[in-house]
Amino acid sequence: MTKITLMTNQNLLRLWKFFKWVDNARWNGEHKERGIEELLKYTNKMWEKYKNEEIDDFESKHLVLSHWLMYIFDYQMPVERVWEKCFPIMTRIVKEFQEGLSADEVIKKYYNDEEGHFSIEKNVDNKDKFKHRFMKAKNHRLVEKVERTLKILEKSFNKDLIEFMLTVTSYGNEENWVRKVATGLYLLTYDNEYSDVDEIIDVLNNEEKFERYFSRKKNNLWHKRLWSALRDYLKGFIYESYILSSLENYKHHSSKVLSRWRNANKYLNQLEVPGDVWNEKFYERVMKPIIEKLDKKYSKYPPKGIREIYKDYNKIFKQHKFYPEQFDVTFDFARIFCDKNLCYICPLHNNKNILKLCISDIVSESDKYCPILAMLGYLQKCSPDNCPIYRGESLNLCMSEKLAAY
Repeated sequence: MTKITLMTNQNLLRLWKFFKWVDNARWNGEHKERGIEELLKYTNKMWEKYKNEEIDDFESKHLVLSHWLMYIFDYQMPVERVWEKCFPIMTRIVKEFQEGLSADEVIKKYYNDEEGHFSIEKNVDNKDKFKHRFMKAKNHRLVEKVERTLKILEKSFNKDLIEFMLTVTSYGNEENWVRKVATGLYLLTYDNEYSDVDEIIDVLNNEEKFERYFSRKKNNLWHKRLWSALRDYLKGFIYESYILSSLENYKHHSSKVLSRWRNANKYLNQLEVPGDVWNEKFYERVMKPIIEKLDKKYSKYPPKGIREIYKDYNKIFKQHKFYPEQFDVTFDFARIFCDKNLCYICPLHNNKNILKLCISDIVSESDKYCPILAMLGYLQKCSPDNCPIYRGESLNLCMSEKLAAY
């Protein structure tokens, strides 16, 4: 191995180690439960406004399915608007669906086909109606995706997305069960090659047919919203509070299936990066110069390229508990640092400003939040022993020319 390649390998390890640290803060910091809490407050605020009632008895199965349906709409629009306007409606649709109404009934009740919007009743303010820019576009079929999902769950899986995922988990060995759940979710909602609900159910319920379907799809499944949602079911607050805590209700599934979900951390290396424009910007600016010096060429598409790198360096990455999806923190990192050209305070540059932001030398033990992580919206207490910035391990990993402007 040449000196250049050895140094490149070390840089790749340092970069991945840094993002493992950032990813841990993203999913385990003190802020982690606030997103869902705020959405539930917004839900009750809207229902009190129009129905003079609160909904305070959501079950795990209600919120997990609501979350999945939300991701159908979470693209090509401001994310805050999508979740604030649509989440209160989707939670009500799911709750009434799972407590008795049919898929057809809840869609008819909450979707105005003429105007192309969802709302909780006919006379709501315009600001509380949710209309996606692609709601009625034939090539997007957003409402059809909701209907299809609900009808399949209604006919075969007790109207329950958790039940659905546990069923697919039972197919095959542990080495690819997460990818099989991803493939099942894709068929449930997104695969335009299938339109007949009964045909889809037949594939999902027949292990042999599903395995054939999986073999066709497994190497070309890069659906952003699918991986974003599934990632939430395997790590972080939704996993801990709504999946893990509800598994006692699914004891009719085998101990093997339940064990996989109870020990999800073992299988996170099967997750893919949910590719986004921000991931691409970071990949182009920081990752590309590093990997171009390696011995092999990798895909220019970030999720695929990162997976290929992971396969080549699998042994050493596993030792460090690295996995591809950890790089999804570049979604926040690139928006804050790269897109705003904040190279002069970026922890990946070789500059002294970042050290002035570091409080490790002055903070008393565990009583202050890390200011660098707080810039990304992650609240984690300062811990010098575990900090790659304090130890200087992240410096000099990005040599962007933008730095010259400062």
